[in-house]
Parts: sequence; structure tokens; C-alpha cells
Amino acid sequence: MENHSVKLNILGRQFTIKANEQEQKALLQAEELIHERIKTLQSEYTVIDKLNVAIMCCIHVATEYIRHQDETEANVETALSRLLSIEKRLNVPIVAQEE
Repeated sequence: MENHSVKLNILGRQFTIKANEQEQKALLQAEELIHERIKTLQSEYTVIDKLNVAIMCCIHVATEYIRHQDETEANVETALSRLLSIEKRLNVPIVAQEE
């Protein structure tokens, strides 16, 4: 995949990032998410400078990422536990077949 430049504008500052087509889409979605978070933070706090709102936005996004990561790990553990339970009931081992 070929890399192209993507221009993002966050808090009045322009950032140019080279990315492939798939990454470009994610970057543009991230830009929109950041704009939404910044608007929310600015409406919740009456006086907040750009650096503080950017830092608070980072904290919110990082916290949400970690929460989703924890949920994903818990879901994987639950799925594995269920598969092991099914395997025991079937009394047939689940193993990758070798060719």
C-alpha cells in the first residue's frame, strides 16, 4: 500500500502525517473523535486553555482504550472457558489438525 499525506487540524494546529489508505481512514476518524471530546470538555469546564484541554482529551481517550482492552481480554477468557466446557462435554479434544 502506498503512503499519502493526511492533514489533520486539531485545536487550530495542522499536523501532516504519512499513512496508507487504511491508516488514513483511522486518522480521520481519530480527528473527529478528538474534536468531539474537546467540544465536550470545553462545554463542561468554563475556562480551559488549549494545552489543558488536549491533555484531558488524551487522558479520556487513553482511559477508554484501556477499559476496552480489559473488556476484550475478559471476553476472550470467557470464550475460552466456554470452549473448554464444550470440549469436556463432547469429550473430543480441540486441537489444530496437522497436515
